Amino acid sequence: MSIAKNVRYLRKKQGWGQDTLAEKLGYKSYTTIQKWESGVSEPPLKVVHALADLFCVDINDLANSDLESVKNGSETKKQPPRGELSEEDSRIMELVKRLSVEQKRLLLAQLIVYSDNQQAGSTDRP
Repeated sequence: MSIAKNVRYLRKKQGWGQDTLAEKLGYKSYTTIQKWESGVSEPPLKVVHALADLFCVDINDLANSDLESVKNGSETKKQPPRGELSEEDSRIMELVKRLSVEQKRLLLAQLIVYSDNQQAGSTDRP
């Protein structure tokens, strides 16, 4: 298994373009990511570590496993570094950023009701 296929798979799973991944890794252009994904070049070891942290996967799995063929997202995950968001939290934040101020207020109200119901032991949906 090549890193190329896993980087492409994990990037797309996040809903990121090559330019977004390049930016997150501190690259000025998407062409570096494009070269990795096409197998023209491979990321340096330091960047492989950064990719594993960014995607919350074990570095050995990133380099040696076929993550796309693993069923139901059961690939080995590690906890994100302290102070960084998990994959799910990052996705939620990206979606919330797209909402209008009014939509954010409505969402917050629904989350508060849901949280209160959970704490009270209720299974009813808000």
